[in-house]
Amino acid sequence: MGKNLVAYKKFRYFPITPRLQRLFMSLRTTKHMTWHQSHNTVDGVMVHPSDGEAWKHFNNVHPHFSVESRNVRLGLCTDEFNPFRSFVAPYSCWSVILTVYNLPPGMCMRPEFMFLSMVIPDPSSSGRNIDVCLWPLIDELTQLWSSGALIYYISRKHNFVIRAALMWTVAHVRHRGENIHPQNFILSKNVANVGKQEILVFYEWKNGMGVVT
Repeated sequence: MGKNLVAYKKFRYFPITPRLQRLFMSLRTTKHMTWHQSHNTVDGVMVHPSDGEAWKHFNNVHPHFSVESRNVRLGLCTDEFNPFRSFVAPYSCWSVILTVYNLPPGMCMRPEFMFLSMVIPDPSSSGRNIDVCLWPLIDELTQLWSSGALIYYISRKHNFVIRAALMWTVAHVRHRGENIHPQNFILSKNVANVGKQEILVFYEWKNGMGVVT
């Protein structure tokens, strides 16, 4: 007794639901949250993921979700960086960022709309088993897919329940494709079985890389 307990691993988690709520509470952004459905398309020209076959197939498979254009489509990416700008020290951090694909191309890739959801320090710079730290995010995505979250829609001045789907994942797979482990995160073509819960994912993992199906 009397010894100070030291955590085996620490990470920082920033919930995304409040940030999605703010997108609909601002007059500057709420009008763009349905752009993916209202914009004019040109046959054979893809200017946004909503013009692709994967997006259209998703709409056909899940009409209960796609019928509400305000439901949010998300992309998730992870990447490693060294906070000390030195590759000599065996230390790195992993960032987990979510992108809102409802927005038009000129907005969805702006820094203010790329939501940092997690920062995972990795003193050993191994990058292994960071999927364990993703559980808070997975739980929140599960909640947003299954029951949604209450949103105030300022354009019409009323509340409604919004749902969200994780459409794509992009991981740092150059030599660490296990960041989001296929056995723990994505189990089948369209549905990820996380424990006994399900969140929608439109990728399946093949040889450690996400491939559109």
